[in-house]
Amino acid sequence: MSGLREQKKQETRKTIMEVAKGLFLEKGYEATSTELVARRAGIGSGTLFNYFPSKAELLVEVMRAEFTGMEERKDLSFEVQETAEATVRNYLTKRLEGFSLLEKKLFRELIVASLNAYQSKPEFLQSLMQLDFMFIEELVELLKEVRRLGKLQDHFEVEIAAELIYSSVMFETLIYLYHEERSLEEVLEQTGRKLTFILK
Repeated sequence: MSGLREQKKQETRKTIMEVAKGLFLEKGYEATSTELVARRAGIGSGTLFNYFPSKAELLVEVMRAEFTGMEERKDLSFEVQETAEATVRNYLTKRLEGFSLLEKKLFRELIVASLNAYQSKPEFLQSLMQLDFMFIEELVELLKEVRRLGKLQDHFEVEIAAELIYSSVMFETLIYLYHEERSLEEVLEQTGRKLTFILK
């Protein structure tokens, strides 16, 4: 019985997130109320808050699912290319391609919502930081594999390189989000230039 109950909870959670994603894209974060999300999901507002304590946290979870490439995908398979640089470029292209599916405005609203939520709930920052740490950990594992295969020198410091790559991606992503004319291809191009420096 508990197994069925847990399955039902997971289905409800998934439905809430799918409905919320559609509404955030259609109406924007501010114009999307939790009441509307609950109504479209076929549940009561109180039930929604059992799953997501605030609208900001719901938005973060929706974005987390996008970042990880849908909830059911647990791992990103690493495809090793001829060089370390090509391998990391390929990884970043796959990791960032989901960004193109969502509007820049929604990402900007995520930043604002996160800052607002942090004011009243400081521990909320930990949830956001998990995404950053997950990204860095994936980069570390990828670089370790590339080093193991002899495409990087044995003394190459993968942890430092992963943090530098992450910092470069975040910098270029912020420029992408706040300049309407900036394309995702330019993010990858500019990040690639930094990769050449980091991995040489």
